[in-house]
Amino acid sequence: MPATYEQRFFHNAAKEGERLDQQARERNAHDRQRRRQEDRDFDNSIGDIEDRYKEAIDNATDTRDKRALREERDRVIRDANEQREKGDNPTNRNRSTSDDSTDTTGSYPENGADGSPGGDDSAEILVGYTEISATICINGTPTTGTILFKASS
Repeated sequence: MPATYEQRFFHNAAKEGERLDQQARERNAHDRQRRRQEDRDFDNSIGDIEDRYKEAIDNATDTRDKRALREERDRVIRDANEQREKGDNPTNRNRSTSDDSTDTTGSYPENGADGSPGGDDSAEILVGYTEISATICINGTPTTGTILFKASS
């Protein structure tokens, strides 16, 4: 019995899905391999820094100099680690998830001059409009609010 159109369609779709899955696995394996190499290179560079400072500390005769070299070594390694972390996550500069939805560009008029949400403290009505406080009924529930009307000419 020959295969129907639907059988061929689903067979081809399954094969395409398998092909895409294989490509994704290969891409992920390549990314992991590249990342492991970057980690090894970074660890080696930190090891080189530690070796150079160890040699300098061993050659120093004064305790004050040794202490200063240890502090400098720690600062250099800490700065390298911080730089590495920034490089790992360049797009996530927000401190919390609520920062993601806050417009800090000031591009929306409802935001304040400093870009903070909620607008300025002083209410500003557009030219040609009138603001009226009203209570209206929405689905049987009284709702109080402010309505902006365009003034008629």
